[in-house]
Amino acid sequence: MALSFGKVSGAIAAMHNETTAALVNLNADFTLIKLEAPAEYSALGNTISTKRKTDAEEGTLHKTARRLGALFKDVLPVTDELCRAYGTRVSEICSMLPTTTTQEHLGIFGSHLGLDITSIWAAATSGSAAIQAHLLACMLARIFPNQEAISLWVELVEKRKEWIRIKQGNTLYSSDHHNEIMASQQDISRSDLATWDSSARAWLQSADQAKKRQHIQTMLILNNASVPVNSEPQTYDSLMKAWTTALEAMNFLVKGIPQRVQDGATLLAVSSWHLYPDMIVHGTTHADVRQQDPLFPTGTFLTLGLQHVRDDTKSVYWSLPLACLQFYGHPVQAVRAIGPENKRITCDQFAYVILGCLFGGWNEYAVNDEDGLERLGRITDLMNIPLSLRFKHSKANTWLIYLAVAAQNYLECEEEERTVAQQLVNLGRRWSTFLYPRHTSQPPPLFGLSTLSGLLKVLKTPDHRVHCLRRWVMMSSQNGADLIIRYSVHNSDVTWVEYASTVPTSSQSPLKRTSDGNLKPAESLPAKSFRWLHASQYQLTLFVQYRDDFRDVEVAKEKLSRMKSAYTPIDSSLNHRFSNENIRYWKEIEELREVILYAQRHRYIQSLGETYLPVIQDVKSDKFKRELDTRLCFPTSKDFVEASQELLASLLNSPLEVGPVTMPLMYYAGIHSVCGLYSLTHRNRQSLHDIHLNPLFVDDFFQPDKVDLGLLQQYFASVDPNVRFLIRHLTACAMMSEVYHLLPGAEISTAVLKTSLAAAKWVNEATETPDSAGLNISQAFACIAMFDSGTCNLAPESLSQVFALSSGNSLYILASLLCDPFERPRASEIRRVVGNVGRPGMTFLISPPEVKTREADPGQWMAINHSAFDGQPANHFGNTSIHLSFTNYEIPLIPDENHQHLIDRVFVLVETLVSVYDGQTWVGEVDILKTFNHHVIQRAVNDQFCSHAERGVSYEAVVRKFSRLAATSIENWDELIEAPASGTVVAKAHKSWLARLAITAMAVKYGFAPVILPEEPCWLCCSRSFLASRDKYALVW
Repeated sequence: MALSFGKVSGAIAAMHNETTAALVNLNADFTLIKLEAPAEYSALGNTISTKRKTDAEEGTLHKTARRLGALFKDVLPVTDELCRAYGTRVSEICSMLPTTTTQEHLGIFGSHLGLDITSIWAAATSGSAAIQAHLLACMLARIFPNQEAISLWVELVEKRKEWIRIKQGNTLYSSDHHNEIMASQQDISRSDLATWDSSARAWLQSADQAKKRQHIQTMLILNNASVPVNSEPQTYDSLMKAWTTALEAMNFLVKGIPQRVQDGATLLAVSSWHLYPDMIVHGTTHADVRQQDPLFPTGTFLTLGLQHVRDDTKSVYWSLPLACLQFYGHPVQAVRAIGPENKRITCDQFAYVILGCLFGGWNEYAVNDEDGLERLGRITDLMNIPLSLRFKHSKANTWLIYLAVAAQNYLECEEEERTVAQQLVNLGRRWSTFLYPRHTSQPPPLFGLSTLSGLLKVLKTPDHRVHCLRRWVMMSSQNGADLIIRYSVHNSDVTWVEYASTVPTSSQSPLKRTSDGNLKPAESLPAKSFRWLHASQYQLTLFVQYRDDFRDVEVAKEKLSRMKSAYTPIDSSLNHRFSNENIRYWKEIEELREVILYAQRHRYIQSLGETYLPVIQDVKSDKFKRELDTRLCFPTSKDFVEASQELLASLLNSPLEVGPVTMPLMYYAGIHSVCGLYSLTHRNRQSLHDIHLNPLFVDDFFQPDKVDLGLLQQYFASVDPNVRFLIRHLTACAMMSEVYHLLPGAEISTAVLKTSLAAAKWVNEATETPDSAGLNISQAFACIAMFDSGTCNLAPESLSQVFALSSGNSLYILASLLCDPFERPRASEIRRVVGNVGRPGMTFLISPPEVKTREADPGQWMAINHSAFDGQPANHFGNTSIHLSFTNYEIPLIPDENHQHLIDRVFVLVETLVSVYDGQTWVGEVDILKTFNHHVIQRAVNDQFCSHAERGVSYEAVVRKFSRLAATSIENWDELIEAPASGTVVAKAHKSWLARLAITAMAVKYGFAPVILPEEPCWLCCSRSFLASRDKYALVW
């Protein structure tokens, strides 16, 4: 019996082992099971691309969806109604978004274009728990950056598996939890979770654009909510609570059961799942928001009571410790919110942020948006730059045009758009360090025009400058009697220096002193202002000699006219005596002309109600001609001529001595060479630099009738270093807008504000180069990477080989890859299409250093005819296609030291093969970037006024005239691979842009000089394109 019992026990044990093995096999295979998607999701199956559908049903994402669903199914509530409603919404959004054009579908990136709904379809074909896992992915993607979201997913999965193991150990029979055990044994790698997060993140970007109005309205509410998602201190507990709370609340709402919540989990779900229930918000203000979403029964409200509002935080926020973010170290505490600081906005909206950054440094000049916009408007109006020049690729004042357009858009927007614009301007004010970096001297407001020296530089006339300084002295606490204004006057080709009193005085000379140096009491005469001409001894002599002419200008002008009429030019053929007389006569004319010039100036100053007198200056210098002491000597006479005579006598009798009318002169404020204030009393008075003016003071003078356009332009061309630094940053923003102008649908992460433009590696290089054609390719990709991600600050040289960039729901592609080679996009032009390459983070595509092509095959001799070209159009390359594939070569890019210790490398250079196929047959790889960097490519353009018998000149006729133009017809790839060693060939791919692109790239590879023909070429015009002495031409038609 014992023996038989042992046999039975062995058999049972064997059966148990076989059963366990079978279960293990089942455990390994259950991820391949594909469920029928609910009816609400069926429309997605017709929208998703073939490649993405295969991955969603059979690939990595499908397995991830199945594994996540199985792992969390037992701890999630049943929310079938929510899953159905979400399916209806995503199907609706897919129908709203534009489809990709046919040309792009057939292009190089065809299989990667279109909406990324891979994770949604993977979840829909994997079960309700997988759909719930996708919903959590959307919540995390909404509030956390990708690296932090991946870290949270890793910790969530690990803790859930650990929880299952603990539960299994505490259970009498582990078979009671067999499904959980199987799920916990599944390997869900970090890269799988990164791809899961990436797909959800791409979907959010597309869905936000489709539901723009509802999304904006929801975000306006959430931006003022200021509530935490929850207050759980442990990451796993916080994630699970937020997840389940949101699922249950939204499921009840879809069922028509109103909900009242106190935290932000459900609000985060509303913004992440694009389901918009009517809301009632109680807080500092009461808001009743009716969104009329048909997915919610009428009368179903989500009520939010704000009881935990923090003064230092805005919007819904979530604070979590991230234990799986770095390779080593303590958990990193992350506090994230879904407010403006963590948002994606359009390029035009970002311009509002820049306005806010600018106004943040203008202080009292932009106390509110209206003041800032008004003063900015004055500058742009006075500069008189047409806004139509915004995208003309010229660096001259593009920064100012950029600001002017932003201001105009702000003033024209209405209602909700205006509210959003105001929030973005306020965001810029809070992050003004984006334009004004910390630890640097901040430029004065109004680009330095708020300073006394800045304002003086742009005023139209000397009188405006004098008036400005007099006003400043009057409004300040300065003693005007101790100050004098020195300024330059320009008249035709003559320049001289004048002085002006700062305040009116009743004394003839406001500067008369007693013998002990004190000012004399003012005489009881009417108060007047004074001007003085800084005259030389020669000029004083003229004023005395021509006193009658000076006092009667009109008579002097008639006298000058008569003298000029009688004047005979010097003739060398006449005798010497007559020539000397002529010279003296000419000298008298010039003297009289000078006297009349100053006499007219005297009459003009007198007409202003001011007294005009001469003054002389004495400058003492050392042996090195360094100025040691400067003094002014003022006359006591009221009459200009008598004053001239008085000063002249003083000069002729003896050197200047310090006396009652002689005053020291020392620079005090303003601009020495243009218009400045000088002290007459304090030899040791410290001069003032960058005097900041009151806004109302500047407003009075910054008017069209007082500011000179030429001087204003000259000012901005030669500003001081601090202002130049700011203008460089604004120029970089204008360059960015030029790039984004060609990227419709592209968005900017507001997280970019955390990186000052002074630290942006592409900015210094781009703004210092003299090239006015905008950014080059590598600079443009570096610019896009920075603004799209908000954190990627890469040096352009590290991206020199990049031809495309994949990020979120966007593919940024070199324009040359998306059009016929005959088109002429700018060399650095980049275009955006909806799609991605299915990799997490930001992927930069580069070609290998050398690409392979198919070798010549003697076995294909029957396919090679090399017939003579007949001049007739045809497309013999209709089966040509180009596809992308990736090698295993990747280069992680580390933007800065803050990313060095992070586990996930979200910025990666990926080696990419661009492969040409003829049907199913591989032809070779091409390097498009190198192709179009070759200068051998020509485009044969018909003459604009071609009159060659209405382009009826046949190819045969041209060949008869130019025999060397006889060409060999290329009608398949083998004929191109084994093309004649010299001469001209014509590849016939008429009206097939993709085949023409492939042929052009291959022709360069095989050593040809490609000539791209138009659709209907005039052979006589086109013949000029390849008459140069080259051995091998490839005409691409």
